[in-house]
Amino acid sequence: GVLPGGGPFTEAGDRTWHVVPGATPQVGEGATKAFTYTVEVEDGVDTTTFGGDEGFASMVSETLANPKSWTHTPEFAFTRVDADSGVEPDFRISLTSPMTVREGCGYDIPLEASCYNPAFERQPRVFLNEARWVRGAVPFQGDVGSYRQYLINHEVGHAIGYQRHEQCAANG
Repeated sequence: GVLPGGGPFTEAGDRTWHVVPGATPQVGEGATKAFTYTVEVEDGVDTTTFGGDEGFASMVSETLANPKSWTHTPEFAFTRVDADSGVEPDFRISLTSPMTVREGCGYDIPLEASCYNPAFERQPRVFLNEARWVRGAVPFQGDVGSYRQYLINHEVGHAIGYQRHEQCAANG
């Protein structure tokens, strides 16, 4: 859980978020559930060093659309909506500063975490910790882009109903 050295990140944002404009058509079959989501950035978080708000939003949408993601099974589908859609999303995927994440996720174990909180201010929210987005994690053996995909898939997995962590039964 150690945060590696690396680029700068915002220690504390404004504790409010803005929805990144943009929507996507449904990806995946959605035989069990078709989820809607927004992509949001905490106000006060500077995203310019990693592609801006649009770069973050693209990574989220492209990760969820990847057939190696949750849409590999016909159970799930995802549609990105934005503030102009008039749709209340099933959950919000939010790039968030470490201090705000601590409020939303807890800080019982003192390390920079990300999480899914189904009831943060009455809005289901996937918190993606900006410190992890920028620097990754020491134990992760791969590049930061792959870590970001893992981070999105992991926390969205909680949002779509996988509450517990489980080991893979086999490679592949």
